Amino acid sequence: MSPILTAIGGALVGAAFAYALSRRAVARIRKDAARAQTAADANAADLRARHARQIATLEREVAAKAEALDKELQQVEERARELAAHQDAEQTRIDPTAFEMARAFSRELATIVSGIEGGTFRLIEQNPGLRVQNESVESLWLAVRRLRRFHGKVASFAHAPHPTPGTVQIDRLLTSLREELESSSLGLQITWNLPQPSLRLRGDHDDLLLALTIATTALHCLERGALRLSAHVEPNFEQDTPEVHVQLVLERDEDVAMRKTPTQPSASFLIARTAAAHMLRAYGATLKFTHEPFHEASAVLQIPLATSDVSAVGDDETAHAPAPTEAPPIAPEEPIVELPRTHRYGGVLVIEEDASVRTMLTAELRAQGRAVFVCPDGASARSLIQATPDRFEILIVDHAARLDAGDLLCATIRKLCPALRIVVLSAAQTSAVPAGFADQLTEIRKPFGVGELRRALLQALTA
Repeated sequence: MSPILTAIGGALVGAAFAYALSRRAVARIRKDAARAQTAADANAADLRARHARQIATLEREVAAKAEALDKELQQVEERARELAAHQDAEQTRIDPTAFEMARAFSRELATIVSGIEGGTFRLIEQNPGLRVQNESVESLWLAVRRLRRFHGKVASFAHAPHPTPGTVQIDRLLTSLREELESSSLGLQITWNLPQPSLRLRGDHDDLLLALTIATTALHCLERGALRLSAHVEPNFEQDTPEVHVQLVLERDEDVAMRKTPTQPSASFLIARTAAAHMLRAYGATLKFTHEPFHEASAVLQIPLATSDVSAVGDDETAHAPAPTEAPPIAPEEPIVELPRTHRYGGVLVIEEDASVRTMLTAELRAQGRAVFVCPDGASARSLIQATPDRFEILIVDHAARLDAGDLLCATIRKLCPALRIVVLSAAQTSAVPAGFADQLTEIRKPFGVGELRRALLQALTA
């Protein structure tokens, strides 16, 4: 049995030895695996750290590039705005010679309008039966009014007019604007919203109405086809001088399906914009246009508020001011003013180049029983005064330059009839009163009608 036991013992010893060896191998394998895992974890952590550093670096580079691109984009946009503003200025710049031409046209047009209005007035006044045909008379008189407005646009385009003292309520002004639009060919319908209480603007009713009308025409030039006009009125007390913001917005009823490329501002718009701006500037007001092509065009007018209304508006009370005069009737009904007769002869000497204006002056003065002497130039007038200096009470001249100190007519008047009443028919916006004649001179600004002529003659003889 001992060999068997020996063999079994040997097997057991071998098994024990093999088990020990296997344990050692397993432990070694586990250690190697642990080291490998640790190395793998360290490598993974290192990879993650390097990846994070690369991402952070890439993010910083992208952010820096984005910031640089944003700055470049801002610079490009600023340059584009500068170029657009420069291009717009170039497109809307008006040649200075155009203003000189407009002044010449304005003077000639003023004379023509005066003759037409005077003839129309006399025709209606001397033919009462015409009043039965209301539509014909109304159409004729509206045409005369449109001609006057056209002259006002040309004159205002040339330069800012002299301001006329006065105030006007904004609601009355907008009502007059609606009447003007109804009588025009634009076909615009206007609506407005007004703050309470009513506001009173500083400025002459007729001048501000003309400015609003011309500004509306400019809007129509920008956005032709738009018919919906709205006015938004808001007082502003943030400035040293309280003012009223009037925003005129001309909108289309619907967007244009096929939008076209916007064109340059038309000459009609430039003329209307400049004329309205000049008219408003005379009263310390401003005008600014904005345009979204094929959608809407707007104009913002900043007009000074009448001083008497500042406290009233602040106290939420309506200012008490004289009601504005009503618009003149379509068919004129000016009363015939009887001129006073204090002169022995009451003769009138007329120097006027335009035949239609001469006809109006002659007809009006002869209807008053005055003896009228029409002269083609100053030399003829001087000869008549030298022949019969006591015959003349009034001298009517077509421009003040005929009374310049160096002119022989001026010297003749001073010597032979220094008390002669003088009426100047001025076609210019600015004219200097001849020295020494201020107390005896009355000026009528062309264009004028018979009613204005009658009032001016009465003023000249009663001053």
